[in-house]
Amino acid sequence: MSTIRLEPVVESTPRARHWVAGLMRDAPDDVIECAALLTSELVTNAVLHAATPFTVTLHLMEDRIRVDVADGSPVVPAIKDYGTDAATGRGLTLFDTLASNWGVLPVLGGKIVWFEIPVDYSIVPAGISDGTFRFDLGSVAASGRHEPVAKGPTRPVTLMGIPVALLQKASEEYEALFRELRLMKEHADSKTSESTPLPERLSVLLATIGTRFHGFGPGIDEKWQEVIDRQPASYDWHLELPTSAAETCDYYSAMLDEVDEFGVGAQLLTLPASPTSVAVRRWLLSELAAQLRGQEPTPWSASHLHRSSMQRAASS
Repeated sequence: MSTIRLEPVVESTPRARHWVAGLMRDAPDDVIECAALLTSELVTNAVLHAATPFTVTLHLMEDRIRVDVADGSPVVPAIKDYGTDAATGRGLTLFDTLASNWGVLPVLGGKIVWFEIPVDYSIVPAGISDGTFRFDLGSVAASGRHEPVAKGPTRPVTLMGIPVALLQKASEEYEALFRELRLMKEHADSKTSESTPLPERLSVLLATIGTRFHGFGPGIDEKWQEVIDRQPASYDWHLELPTSAAETCDYYSAMLDEVDEFGVGAQLLTLPASPTSVAVRRWLLSELAAQLRGQEPTPWSASHLHRSSMQRAASS
């Protein structure tokens, strides 16, 4: 059994993948490739959603290998019900296809997400593991959790008339775009890519997206998934957020504007976000920032962004 401790930054994904592949050098190539791919998925989820330091543990057992990714967030990952035409949202389904077994183990202080792959060794590796699950909370917390950026006084915020289907579509489009940008950054960092270089500001965004935006506090993803499951046409979301999160909204919105410009101008596999998706995410972030600064709510249907998107759709 071997364990590596990592920080919630985008660079941790290739580091974990290469670490696992290096320790599995006696396994067949297809098993190594599969383990590296699934490790990348688990680490990417930990970076983006847990936003805490985490550990990756590799167990080399007699007839299989197991990889455990332990983080300090109790939130259990779930397979999202994205549309059939979505370019993202299928990360966890890879485990049903490629792993012989996988699951989530809630533990005190966080969780362990794990997978197993059968292996027929030509050379039995030294140091066979007994497969005991480990969650070293002390190691995870050694340098401190990544606390939410936004702290201090709070203010109630109401997002009125959220267009649920449109916001979910925007989420799918941006998640697909960010997945390709993360791959571009990995390739650029490894100096093996000849593709379009990623601007430094977007590299900074990718390195911080898993931590900075978590200033909104725990439970946001779960609450939104509950809304998606009910499938209402619109939804009024009542939140209590730190007033200092307004700056985070401004930062995130400006960086996503740059992402949109890069997506339109670069030769990417992923299509840029649609004009309606851009309008919806700009409305959402501007509403959060405005209300946190004391302004009254403006429903999506009454916003100038909605009117502009409707006019654009009518003229196209």
